[in-house]
Amino acid sequence: MVDGRRGGRKEATRRLNLVDEIKKLDDQGIIHGIRNQKDLDEAPSAYKDINVVMKEQEDLVEILTELTPLAVIKG
Repeated sequence: MVDGRRGGRKEATRRLNLVDEIKKLDDQGIIHGIRNQKDLDEAPSAYKDINVVMKEQEDLVEILTELTPLAVIKG
């Protein structure tokens, strides 16, 4: 089974740069609630490239449409 995360949640909070992640989302016009380092466990960079994940699963799925994120909200 292919997991979409690049690593664990704690690893993401250690590895990712808060300023860089906020800038990436802001530059794309994506609404987000990333305000401090602990929020980075759900940042987009904590996940693998969706195109790679889907390619690895092409024998199991048929892509019907591609969506563009509007917001990243940690619940």
